[in-house]
Amino acid sequence: MSIIIKEECPKCGSVGGLFVCSMGGIDCADCGEFIRMAKPEELDQMEPVAKAFKKKREEGKMKTENIVPFKRKDVKAYLDKCIRKWRRIGNDKSDLKKEMAIYYIDAFQSVRISLFGELLPKEEKSNER
Repeated sequence: MSIIIKEECPKCGSVGGLFVCSMGGIDCADCGEFIRMAKPEELDQMEPVAKAFKKKREEGKMKTENIVPFKRKDVKAYLDKCIRKWRRIGNDKSDLKKEMAIYYIDAFQSVRISLFGELLPKEEKSNER
């Protein structure tokens, strides 16, 4: 479930394919490109969607076969790998990639601190903020 934005995609020209992604950005479903960050009023529209998912979970109506059991060490290793990958991408000379990397690093670090209570420390050669 996502909120569809009825604007033309500036990259591919399709109309009605823009949506609010879980990272708070507007992406195009047709070309797969990041378009822009969501406006506050667009993010506010996501609240009912989140409440609907929570209600379904509480009522036991969510399909559990899609839930994968995991081990803490595997999740931590995955998050660390993603953070390191986006740190490397952030060192790229492309301004768009640098901007995107900041958001991905922040998101993965946020999950890491929520689950494990600590951030992945900066490495000597990283430009993470």
